[in-house]
Amino acid sequence: MQRVGSDGDTWYDAAVNLGTNPTFVPAGALSLEAHLLDFDADLYDQRLRVAFVARLRDERRFTAIDELVAQIRRDISSVREAARNRTRQDSNP
Repeated sequence: MQRVGSDGDTWYDAAVNLGTNPTFVPAGALSLEAHLLDFDADLYDQRLRVAFVARLRDERRFTAIDELVAQIRRDISSVREAARNRTRQDSNP
């Protein structure tokens, strides 16, 4: 789970991949992709900050796109659950 910030005050929970996208490019360059939860706006050409909070899993190559899509959905569910747990912990004195 990660948090992505677009300005000094606003942070969003996100599922992030930092890797080489082996399903699509066997020897690809390192890239960072972020899926911000519950966010719908254009961030192109904006500088963002990423804070790594927790690691979900290793990167792997999928043999079919539908396997990758299913895993991404599971990853997003895991990030949502971790964010809910963090929010509950933050609100308990």
